[in-house]
Amino acid sequence: LLLFLTFIYFSVDSDSSSGPRPLSTAKIVLNV
Repeated sequence: LLLFLTFIYFSVDSDSSSGPRPLSTAKIVLNV
């Protein structure tokens, strides 16, 4: 689980150009 969350965090960080929002991404992943 930790690894998965870390992967998401990094994924969002990589797309910081568009706008860093890890909370939103985590929310979507958790919803799914």
